[in-house]
Amino acid sequence: METQFNLMESERLKPSLRIFGLDENESDIKPLESVIVENVIDVIGKPDLFNENYLISALRVGERKDEEPIMILAKVRKSDDKFEIFKFRDALRRKGIRVSNDLSFLQSK
Repeated sequence: METQFNLMESERLKPSLRIFGLDENESDIKPLESVIVENVIDVIGKPDLFNENYLISALRVGERKDEEPIMILAKVRKSDDKFEIFKFRDALRRKGIRVSNDLSFLQSK
């Protein structure tokens, strides 16, 4: 039963990703979705394909620890879009931004 639940949850989270390293102050000035487009999606270099409509939702999660920015959970239209972002992980790391899969509760244990 637990395995089945984990599989269902993993399927639900396929188009979701975690983003670390975005400046929190920017979201006071503009919507979080715009910050993600400017700092993460623009690295892909396909503005005609990836814009604010590319994101379904974005939410900061957790509490600030030391000088680390808060994690952002973002959901894109489809999992293939997320994997397109993952192709640019090295370029994002050079900007101080990290991206990873969103994990189910059981996976994060």
